[in-house]
Amino acid sequence: MKKIISILVALGLVLGLTVMATPVMAQTEVTNLNVTVTLPVACNVSCYNVTFMNTNAISFGQWIRVVFPAGTDLSGVAAGTITINGTACWTLNPAGPNALDIKHGIAGGIAAGSGVEVYICNVANPPAGPHTLTVMTETDPDPVTASFTINAGASVDPTSVVWCPCHNVTTNITWGAANSIVAVDGIAWPSPLLALAANKTLSINCSVIAALGGTTCDTRTLQIGFDLGCNATLTITISDNATIPLVAGWNLISLPLIPITGDPETFEAPITDVLAPVLNIVTSVWYYNGCDDEWGAWNNGPGPDIDFGLTTMGTGKAYWVCTNASGTLPLCGYRLPCPPAGPPCYCYCHCWNMVGYHSTGSMNLSTYMGNLSPAGSLFGVLTYSGGWVTVNASTNMVPGLGYWMAFTAAQACFAPPV
Repeated sequence: MKKIISILVALGLVLGLTVMATPVMAQTEVTNLNVTVTLPVACNVSCYNVTFMNTNAISFGQWIRVVFPAGTDLSGVAAGTITINGTACWTLNPAGPNALDIKHGIAGGIAAGSGVEVYICNVANPPAGPHTLTVMTETDPDPVTASFTINAGASVDPTSVVWCPCHNVTTNITWGAANSIVAVDGIAWPSPLLALAANKTLSINCSVIAALGGTTCDTRTLQIGFDLGCNATLTITISDNATIPLVAGWNLISLPLIPITGDPETFEAPITDVLAPVLNIVTSVWYYNGCDDEWGAWNNGPGPDIDFGLTTMGTGKAYWVCTNASGTLPLCGYRLPCPPAGPPCYCYCHCWNMVGYHSTGSMNLSTYMGNLSPAGSLFGVLTYSGGWVTVNASTNMVPGLGYWMAFTAAQACFAPPV
């Protein structure tokens, strides 16, 4: 009998402990949380409208905690800028780097199920992307979250361009919530120096960029200000420009500048990049490699099969360019490579080579080839301008013309004068 009583007592204790250990589930106070942001753009200061349903009453003076995502700046938020159900908040206390405890001053409190609207202004938005905002109350510390999205601020694409003197710069622009530009580098919008196409392509007149100054390979920045307070930066690299006249038929040409898309080691760029402005009149391009004693060619469109693998054009070389009409080839490029590349040196082989004239100004042959090594290894020079022309030591070389040069050495090298 004692054993049975002991078992019953022990069982009673276990059952009692089990009942005591069962938690009492609190009713969630915050439901249907929603957040909307005016001008939801990363660079903007906005107002946040946070609404939720309160299952329980919120007594006078109890706090409502709002936790913003990382990267939000709340330093501009003050008690007078916050309302709860249309009534200015009573007190405001920071509850962490991105959180606020807001005490309401509504007489009699907020009745259960009546709904709560918290309006908070002067919030500097977090970075662009999806975010969550969390709300809890003093009587219900269980966090409830709502999602919202911050748009990217103003931007330009591409972010970096090359400017040829007297040419406009064109870039595509995007912005979060605006539809106009305030200014570009201090020049008020609208301006005849700035043009915005319907497809959000910004054309900046060369006068704007010329005012920034700078020489070849220098970089400058333009600040583009949008009407919602965002700014975008466009980096501009300064280059040089030149032109090459073309006649219908055969043209012996060379590039006076390193193409802007040129490889920093070979100084060569795709033929289609170099000849893009005149591709409608160019039929073929030919180049003779004197070191390998073989031709390379490129054919533009239908015609004879002359694809000998020529794909690039660069400084230091001359090219036969065949056209079906006259025209002018504009070039954008650099007198010297941009850092960290070093200045060029060009080498050629025994006998005839197609040699380019790398300069935008005229100088005589003896000056241009003055540091040729081995000295005296040049024994003949020709160019072509409506017919073959012999070039001697005192002849001025012409930017844009190409040259045939014959050397006596197995390898002859020189560096163009700077």
